[in-house]
Amino acid sequence: MLAGQHEDARELKENLDRLPAFQQRELDDKIKLGQEQLKWLLESLPTDFVLSSRKGAEPPSATGTS
Repeated sequence: MLAGQHEDARELKENLDRLPAFQQRELDDKIKLGQEQLKWLLESLPTDFVLSSRKGAEPPSATGTS
Protein backbone atom coordinates (compact mmCIF):
# COMPACT_ATOMS: atom_id res chain seq x y z
CA MET A 1 0.00 0.00 0.00
CA LEU A 2 2.79 2.45 0.91
CA ALA A 3 4.60 1.62 -2.33
CA GLY A 4 1.44 2.41 -4.30
CA GLN A 5 1.07 5.77 -2.56
CA HIS A 6 4.71 6.52 -3.27
CA GLU A 7 4.18 5.77 -6.96
CA ASP A 8 1.05 7.95 -7.03
CA ALA A 9 2.96 10.80 -5.39
CA ARG A 10 5.81 10.46 -7.90
CA GLU A 11 3.38 10.58 -10.84
CA LEU A 12 1.61 13.59 -9.35
CA LYS A 13 4.92 15.43 -8.97
CA GLU A 14 5.87 14.66 -12.58
CA ASN A 15 2.53 15.99 -13.79
CA LEU A 16 2.83 19.13 -11.68
CA ASP A 17 6.35 19.72 -12.99
CA ARG A 18 4.97 19.72 -16.55
CA LEU A 19 2.23 22.31 -15.86
CA PRO A 20 4.44 25.46 -15.78
CA ALA A 21 5.99 24.58 -19.15
CA PHE A 22 2.53 23.97 -20.61
CA GLN A 23 1.19 27.22 -19.18
CA GLN A 24 4.21 29.18 -20.45
CA ARG A 25 3.77 27.73 -23.94
CA GLU A 26 0.07 28.62 -23.83
CA LEU A 27 0.86 32.21 -22.77
CA ASP A 28 3.54 32.52 -25.47
CA ASP A 29 1.00 31.35 -28.07
CA LYS A 30 -1.54 33.93 -26.87
CA ILE A 31 1.06 36.72 -27.00
CA LYS A 32 2.09 35.72 -30.52
CA LEU A 33 -1.55 35.63 -31.65
CA GLY A 34 -2.18 39.07 -30.15
CA GLN A 35 0.88 40.49 -31.90
CA GLU A 36 -0.24 39.00 -35.22
CA GLN A 37 -3.76 40.40 -34.78
CA LEU A 38 -2.37 43.86 -34.00
CA LYS A 39 -0.12 43.68 -37.08
CA TRP A 40 -3.08 42.68 -39.29
CA LEU A 41 -5.22 45.44 -37.81
CA LEU A 42 -2.57 48.10 -38.40
CA GLU A 43 -2.00 46.86 -41.95
CA SER A 44 -5.73 47.06 -42.66
CA LEU A 45 -5.98 50.73 -41.65
CA PRO A 46 -5.49 53.48 -44.24
CA THR A 47 -1.94 54.83 -44.21
CA ASP A 48 -3.02 58.41 -43.48
CA PHE A 49 -5.08 57.21 -40.53
CA VAL A 50 -2.12 55.39 -38.98
CA LEU A 51 0.23 58.33 -39.54
CA SER A 52 -2.18 60.91 -38.13
CA SER A 53 -2.87 58.68 -35.13
CA ARG A 54 0.84 58.33 -34.42
CA LYS A 55 1.38 62.08 -34.64
CA GLY A 56 -1.50 62.69 -32.27
CA ALA A 57 -0.07 60.25 -29.76
CA GLU A 58 3.28 62.00 -29.48
CA PRO A 59 3.81 64.40 -26.58
CA PRO A 60 4.24 68.06 -27.64
CA SER A 61 7.92 68.13 -26.65
CA ALA A 62 8.71 65.21 -28.98
CA THR A 63 7.49 67.07 -32.09
CA GLY A 64 9.65 70.12 -31.48
CA THR A 65 6.68 72.49 -31.43
CA SER A 66 5.22 74.11 -28.35
